[in-house]
Amino acid sequence: MKNRKLKIKSLTMNPFLFYFYEKYIFFIKKIKHKKYNINKKWFSFYIASWKTFTITWKEADYDESKASINLCFLWFHLYIYTSQKYAIYTKENFDYNKGEREYGIKIHNDKLWIYYGLKTKSFEFPYTYRFIRHSVLRKDGNWEHDYSKIGRKVYRISDNYYDSYVMIDGSIKKEYNKSFWEKKWDNILLKQIFDYTYILKNGNVQKRKATVKVKELEWRRYFLIWFKWKAKVNKYIDIEFDNEVGEKSGSWKGGVIGTSYHFLNDSETIEECFRRFEKNKKL
Repeated sequence: MKNRKLKIKSLTMNPFLFYFYEKYIFFIKKIKHKKYNINKKWFSFYIASWKTFTITWKEADYDESKASINLCFLWFHLYIYTSQKYAIYTKENFDYNKGEREYGIKIHNDKLWIYYGLKTKSFEFPYTYRFIRHSVLRKDGNWEHDYSKIGRKVYRISDNYYDSYVMIDGSIKKEYNKSFWEKKWDNILLKQIFDYTYILKNGNVQKRKATVKVKELEWRRYFLIWFKWKAKVNKYIDIEFDNEVGEKSGSWKGGVIGTSYHFLNDSETIEECFRRFEKNKKL
């Protein structure tokens, strides 16, 4: 997948910029495949395969025997062991149920995390994507949308027994989401049934009926949550077979009952997408 991505970049990027991009990719691969691990009395240093940014002090836990100052930048991780004077736990008496105290900041999973003692607080960066909607194509050619709480401007209010939701129009509902599995949608949503043939590795042929729906998922950047600009839309067919299919059919693991497949482009029809799935997808 990465080599394919590199080839696409070579065709679409400026040659001068692609030269530096390619060098960067190979540098990252080199780092990830080399293992550096230095352990001394007062510090440890290693290169990891994941990126992070960390400046914290934390107590010992079930892995580390000493309190430490943690300094991490991208793949480089440095741990400087400090005195136990202000720490409650050592590795021997660490209580996992209470957790260790930690103070400082971390950046990972597209969030800024602030650690203060046993508590944490996180803030999403403006560029992170948030899920907006799940949509299903109707028989009349329009989309039936099921918006997330963010997409609907829904606010949760809790009581002792259940959660309720204040909708954008001011009404209160126990559930804000739609369940497209309910019978009431059978005559509303578009469904197409196709004959499906799958040839097992041993030569046996499986013939099934496949019910296909068209769906979309949408994500938007956090700081552009009410605008479609820079949104990510994933359009795909949702496939449900009338019986299990694939190499594991009949085994204790069971075969495939349902799956999905992405449209190649907006001009591809439902049947064209399904036949491409039938030809290329191994189950």
